[in-house]
Amino acid sequence: MIDRELAALAKLSEDHGFRVAVVAFPVSFQVQADFLERTPQARLERRATALGFPFLDLLPLLREHRGEELFFDQAHLVASANALVARRIVEFLQSQVLPSVRPCS
Repeated sequence: MIDRELAALAKLSEDHGFRVAVVAFPVSFQVQADFLERTPQARLERRATALGFPFLDLLPLLREHRGEELFFDQAHLVASANALVARRIVEFLQSQVLPSVRPCS
């Protein structure tokens, strides 16, 4: 199902001239675990990059900060983690997405 939806998104972006970027948000157990488990992110990354979508995996960033309070629950970040993630997404967009965006004519 995800392949069909990503393909539809790729078609829409081509038809309407917008760029798609994919950001993968991990759940808390992936961040806090003593072992690295990024299978869902790896699968999504393969699918996204095959379609030419820039891809950002937030798992490495959050694992760097795993000693800090990051999550309210298994999936929702606290404010300080949201700020951390927002900075990384801005960097990603500036370096990977915006340089290739053409101005509207």
